[in-house]
Amino acid sequence: MTAATAFRIGIPAPAWRASGFIKPCLPTKAVRPPSGPPWVHEIKHDGYRLMVRRDGLRVRCFTRNGHDWADRFPSNG
Repeated sequence: MTAATAFRIGIPAPAWRASGFIKPCLPTKAVRPPSGPPWVHEIKHDGYRLMVRRDGLRVRCFTRNGHDWADRFPSNG
């Protein structure tokens, strides 16, 4: 992500680079989903939706509000 892109979506570039968090697009309620070739849909099941970022051996799990929940998930290795 460039500094210009980060600034345009409301994240100052230095903060984005330091944390690794990218502000997500939030869903909006609709009567029916849009259709056609350019649309892809994701079904939201009960549970957590996280953005996962790996930097070398470090893994971070961000909530939509930017909280790092990596410590809430035990290592699988």
